[in-house]
Amino acid sequence: QSLGDSPETPSRRTSGRRGRRGTGRGGRGRGGRGAGTPRLTAAAARQQVANQQQERTENIREMIHRVDSEQLRELVLQLMNSYPALFFDIWERQQHPQRMTIPDSPGWCTCERCREMPTVEERVCCLGTGDNCLSLRPEIDTVVIDPLVLGVARELRRAICGGNRGEEPNKANRHAAYRQFVLWHYGRLGNRNRRAVPSCVVWRIRSTFPDPHDNYVGYIPGRLL
Repeated sequence: QSLGDSPETPSRRTSGRRGRRGTGRGGRGRGGRGAGTPRLTAAAARQQVANQQQERTENIREMIHRVDSEQLRELVLQLMNSYPALFFDIWERQQHPQRMTIPDSPGWCTCERCREMPTVEERVCCLGTGDNCLSLRPEIDTVVIDPLVLGVARELRRAICGGNRGEEPNKANRHAAYRQFVLWHYGRLGNRNRRAVPSCVVWRIRSTFPDPHDNYVGYIPGRLL
């Protein structure tokens, strides 16, 4: 009887393969990715992001407290000269605080956080419900509307595509935020291949970086972001 016909050979080979695969799965299960780490709920993840942002704000506040009044005045003057639109936007909001209300959502919206949009192409909902609205995801806070992330994204785009730093800061942040959302949610689409951002996310971005005259450029199919 030949070696290939031996009744023990298939069982030894099968056992060896099973043993190796079993060890691999066990390795991933015990010490691999995500092992022993409880998965955060959406609400817990949002709270974690909020805590991190609050900690960063407190660190900035503490840094400002260490600056004497004369240095602080000079810093404000430099900010006003460099970003006058941003400075006066903040000043106006400080002088005339307004509570932002969410109007009744249109009939095509299921998440209840969309607003009526001027064109059919822009009437896009994330199709979530309640707290599952895409605009409330913690990734929006960390990837899409975080000013530090947007600043890096704008500098990277300038390095690749050119352009200057003269654009009004809130407008620049809105455009960067739309690009960040598309890249995070849809992936790289390529030149002139655009997808409309859901209305709920659009208004989350606009409320974070508002235009003082409510003058917003809507979705333009085929236009480069």
